[in-house]
Amino acid sequence: MPEASSVSFKVVSSLDELAMVLFVRGCVFVEEMQFAYEDEFDGTDSSATHLLALEGAEPIAAARVRYLDGAARIERICVRKAYRGSGIGDRLLRYTLSTIDQSGYSRSSVFADGRLVGWYRNHGFEIEREVTYANGEAGYEMLRSGEAPKPEPKLSPRLDALSDSTEDKRKPSKDERICRISGKRFEVSDSDREYYDKLEVPEPTLCPEERSRRRMAFANQRNLFPRECAATGKRIVTNVPPEDSVPVYDILYWWSDKWDRFATGRDFDFKRPFFEQFRELMAEAPRPNLQRAAQLDENSDYTNYAGENKNCYLIFDSDKNRDCYYSYSINSCEDVVDCFRADKCELCYECIDCSNVPAELR
Repeated sequence: MPEASSVSFKVVSSLDELAMVLFVRGCVFVEEMQFAYEDEFDGTDSSATHLLALEGAEPIAAARVRYLDGAARIERICVRKAYRGSGIGDRLLRYTLSTIDQSGYSRSSVFADGRLVGWYRNHGFEIEREVTYANGEAGYEMLRSGEAPKPEPKLSPRLDALSDSTEDKRKPSKDERICRISGKRFEVSDSDREYYDKLEVPEPTLCPEERSRRRMAFANQRNLFPRECAATGKRIVTNVPPEDSVPVYDILYWWSDKWDRFATGRDFDFKRPFFEQFRELMAEAPRPNLQRAAQLDENSDYTNYAGENKNCYLIFDSDKNRDCYYSYSINSCEDVVDCFRADKCELCYECIDCSNVPAELR
């Protein structure tokens, strides 16, 4: 069992440290708890902040945080079996909450089974609602709210925002800003300021990369989950995670006249921030399960941000395709598999950024 003084905690800042996080999670969730590999490593790690506990150079505990719906969601918190019983979990959770506070978020959420409710309550969480997991077991969504301190631009929680190994101590110039999430410097030009003034909005506090991540996380094109239609009970697949409480309708029902689109409407309060009210509306207004032209598709239910496809499976940002699978941003293609940015191609496999490749040229 490690001594308290020999254990250190840090925000992951390199691919080597991310590998340590994944090693810890593999030991606990996959090997010990027998979770399916594809369930544990669900494709969202690249958009998360990761926390790591080390005893010397040995990784012993880990956690991750994703920023969703105005709250910091704590996930995958775990301690390797040999290091339990010495308070490592408590210290890791306190460090995680401190990191969240410094990032500017005042609300934290976590999903816990009944055995951990008391533990999370000791750290300021309270039950918000009961949930049912995919395996049929009951759990709880728990929230912790508090006044977060003013964020300091010193953390570098995002992996690909951390290529520089040394901290830049220079004072930012007139046209520079420091991202409050990644700590990277970015420039605000005079033309940018003119645009912000025209829109009557403040200058950004996040670097362009962080802003791009948030836009991509908002869209969620490629991560799909099983759910039930909140209106009909029909089993559906959606890009909205099952733990998100927002109502999700089958897209054909969503487009129909069988429900009142104005039921969740509300007046705009000009005394309150726009995005605060927009978040409240987004939490209540029903969403379609996927973004696709369902009326024009044929046998292509497992596609998103796509339309006019036939016999297609797991293609995204793609239109007017036939018999295509596992691809992104393909258009007017036929018999294409594992391709990226293909246009008017046929019988292609693992092709990138190609167009007008007919079958006779293969």
